[in-house]
Amino acid sequence: MTSTHSATWTEILTALGTVSAVIVALVLAGAPAIKRWWSKPVLEATTGLEEPFVRPVSDEHTPIAEVRLRVGITNTGRSTARSVRAQLLDWWEHDSRRALGTDWVELDSDPLPLKWVSLRPGDDRPGVPPEVAILNGAADYLDVALLDSQNLKILFDDNRRALFRRDTSSRTGTWRLEFVVGGTNCRIERRHTVEFTADGPNYFTRAALSEPPSDSRHAGLISLLRHGLGMGQSGEPTD
Repeated sequence: MTSTHSATWTEILTALGTVSAVIVALVLAGAPAIKRWWSKPVLEATTGLEEPFVRPVSDEHTPIAEVRLRVGITNTGRSTARSVRAQLLDWWEHDSRRALGTDWVELDSDPLPLKWVSLRPGDDRPGVPPEVAILNGAADYLDVALLDSQNLKILFDDNRRALFRRDTSSRTGTWRLEFVVGGTNCRIERRHTVEFTADGPNYFTRAALSEPPSDSRHAGLISLLRHGLGMGQSGEPTD
């Protein structure tokens, strides 16, 4: 009896030792992944109507030659976000006339990199990708739109790469712009959309995070021609 009882406890202790060893091995194997997850950078987008989100730019003739609208990208994680890029996905213009039955017009675009405030423009640094490092607890900013006395247009890291019309059909109105941000150690978690309104005299009068329109019509030149519509210099459909 005693021998059998002792053998049973020996087997139990051996089994417990084996299970414990497996658990320790799994913890040690997963520790790097757990550490990366716990310390990873987290990028969040914000915007608004005060500096530095809205930045007036002067020239030698006037104190406000243009006004730039910005989106802030803040790293709320526990480590530096490295090689962070931002890329345009789509942009839309609100159509208050609802000429073709939809509220939003999808403007022509290409997946171009957006302009980081902390980097000189792409034409000043040819061949260098538009990448930034964002420290944990810090922020960088994207210049996304420019309003001057003539036009409202979206901005890219290198505006020369925009083979489509990047200015809008009017200086006044409402637009939405969708983009993504990600880096070597911070994957793209979601798409970001910012909605902004300009009325001309007061520059930007609204800027907030939003969602892509649920319904829109494409306004690329080829699409318009194929549907039998002409486009005047003002951007309005011609008769």
